[in-house]
Amino acid sequence: MRGLRGPMASRLRLSDKVVSRYQDSLVLAHRRFDAEARPNIEKMARYFKGDHWPVGKGDVSIPKVVVNLIYADIKVMLPVLALRNPRIFVKPTKATVMVPMPGKPDPTTGQPVPVPTPAQIVNGKPVPVIAAAEAKAALINWRWRQLRLTAQVRRCLVDSLLSPFGIMKVGFTLETEKVDVPKQPPADPQDTEPPDLLVIDEAIKAQSPYAVRWSPLDFRVDPEARYPDLSDAAWIAFGSLARVEDTKKNPRYRNTRDLKGTVEVKQDYGLVQGPASDYHKFRETDPEDLQRVRLWEIWDKRDGRLVTLADDHDKALEYREWP
Repeated sequence: MRGLRGPMASRLRLSDKVVSRYQDSLVLAHRRFDAEARPNIEKMARYFKGDHWPVGKGDVSIPKVVVNLIYADIKVMLPVLALRNPRIFVKPTKATVMVPMPGKPDPTTGQPVPVPTPAQIVNGKPVPVIAAAEAKAALINWRWRQLRLTAQVRRCLVDSLLSPFGIMKVGFTLETEKVDVPKQPPADPQDTEPPDLLVIDEAIKAQSPYAVRWSPLDFRVDPEARYPDLSDAAWIAFGSLARVEDTKKNPRYRNTRDLKGTVEVKQDYGLVQGPASDYHKFRETDPEDLQRVRLWEIWDKRDGRLVTLADDHDKALEYREWP
């Protein structure tokens, strides 16, 4: 699913009843995920890493050597399934007119000889279909390399082989920055305030599509969806962790005054040996420094809305139209 971010996406009001509806749907999605997907995802991830034998604290038994066939099989399958340096070709569209275009130079006169070329009329001007197709192919191949889609595809393939599914998030970002033009000197010396040639405005800084692999553990789908291609899903949600202060400073979000962290940074890494056993504990600091906010970015296909919720928070942080 794709969306638009930035000041162009208008904010809407969201009633408490609608917020509760989204929260209840998300709870049901968590329950279905924990029952059907999470056990398999976590088990296969352990097998892939070679962690086949659970080790508890105080376990001093002889280490068990594992011949990890799962890791080997997946590494062999990836080159066959993944796209390696693909070349994208664009087929020219059907021409509507034939227009004379400069061709090879005449040996006697040195002037280019007009050659009938298939073209389409775009904005009242003829555009050769072959040239347009070559330009689009070059642009798409350049964009493919810039987005590093091959690496993201390989990561999604690993997820799909280990987990019930693999997820890639595709979208378009719109970033803006404030531009303030310095004031010019007054035209009339008697004027006390020099005129502004340009008021503070927003100029586009960068805009680009993106494609990133998303962890299956941080993805939720409408619990009433039945098809694995998500075609009948009313909504999907992308989860992420963020610092409390970063979330409050994010201009996209509101209703963050009472926001609290719900996930604590992992500190216990099981049986610690070697120099790490002598490390001092954490210094006394603000407990919020070790707390993170669990955010859920819900894309509602049925209502055309983008809603962002936080765990254990009764208000929506974001509610926008999804064009």
